[in-house]
Amino acid sequence: MVSIVYGKSGTGKSDRIFAEAGRAAQSGRVFLLVPDREAVVAESRAASLPFAGNIDVLTFGRLCNTLFRTYGGLCVDYIGKGAKKLMMRNVMCAMAPLLKEYGRDPRGLGIYEKLSSMRTVCYQDKIFPSELERAAATLGHETPLGAKLSDLSLIFASFDAEIAARWEDPDGMLSRAAELLSEHDFFAGSTVLIDSFTSFSPQQTDILTHILRGARDVMITLPYLPEEREEAAVRFLAGTDDRVRRAAARAGVHEIRSVILREMTRYRSDEMKALAGAIWSQTAEEGVWREVPEDITLVRAANVFAEAEAAALDICRAIRRGLRYRDIAVIVRDPKSYEGILDAVFRKYEIPYFMSSRKEIAEKPLVKLIFSAFSIIDRGFRGQDVITYLKTGLTGLLPDEVSLFENYIIKWNLRGKLFTGDEPWNMHPRGYGYTFADEDHGVLVTLA
Repeated sequence: MVSIVYGKSGTGKSDRIFAEAGRAAQSGRVFLLVPDREAVVAESRAASLPFAGNIDVLTFGRLCNTLFRTYGGLCVDYIGKGAKKLMMRNVMCAMAPLLKEYGRDPRGLGIYEKLSSMRTVCYQDKIFPSELERAAATLGHETPLGAKLSDLSLIFASFDAEIAARWEDPDGMLSRAAELLSEHDFFAGSTVLIDSFTSFSPQQTDILTHILRGARDVMITLPYLPEEREEAAVRFLAGTDDRVRRAAARAGVHEIRSVILREMTRYRSDEMKALAGAIWSQTAEEGVWREVPEDITLVRAANVFAEAEAAALDICRAIRRGLRYRDIAVIVRDPKSYEGILDAVFRKYEIPYFMSSRKEIAEKPLVKLIFSAFSIIDRGFRGQDVITYLKTGLTGLLPDEVSLFENYIIKWNLRGKLFTGDEPWNMHPRGYGYTFADEDHGVLVTLA
């Protein structure tokens, strides 16, 4: 049985999925397919269910890995992102005499990365060089757009041939997985639950077709209501719905059960329920709250500083009413634009807080220390690598000492043997033309 669960955000679609996972796991294997961003939360919820050992939480990437481990194809030499950009550069240089729009001198190295990313999107959407050439012929090769499409067709075709001769392309991972699913009944007798997706790429749709063909039961959630499919805000979701149904038809599934959830179960406040239900509505009448709101307040602040002050004062009022700090969350669209403002205001009002934001692991002090140490050795003691190493805060030097080192390294462009040699540094800390004073000798002593 194939089911599609419809409902706006907050209507309990995921709860329905996990309830079904707990029920189905009692009698067979369950696959829960979610986007990458939802994987950790889904694993946590699945682990709390009965018979959790029968539930596998997958993303499309994990599914590929599982298939390759099961049927072969895991140990292949994939080309990396850096190698792709180098390959794109080599291809464009070789093809330059044949190109009309992209044959001129490249405008910086960024063009190679952009074309590599563009080729990845085309590959994942199953737009191949032959289709680009047909589009170019339809538009006319003499038109600017037609000439660009023709160039892209030549570039991508040559690029694909170069990669195929030496590597496997990670962009084709889903296609390889789909081929394995066409040869093996991996999902036979299982229950597959697909949650939190708003769209599927053509490659993912091929995988979905095999799931619909092989699994015993399939349940898919979509965050909209079918009767609103013509509204602009959800039209792309209606397109996803249509693609899922076409995939089911290709899989030989002609009966799909629709489950429509209308009641907002996530919110206790009637005002929040009304807001969540009507925020994207194109009908003005549906979006009107007739009473004076008590749970929602709209504050128009003059700037970010005033906005932070308003939030802090509201938190203070909530604490006086009996709330606890741990029950309060402040959500912003762009955390970087509030850095140094929101945290300063919270300290002013003595509000304890934890600021969560995405940070690259390479920016963590310990990791940066290790990476910069390797860079120092690998690149022959470049000045910038040494400065990065010193500024991690893990070298035992005081901030003022690090500043002295940084200024001296930059002033005299120190590198290589100047760091590793036995000769002491005797260049003036302030540069050429200065007479040594006692203070300057002190700086040299500190640097030594």
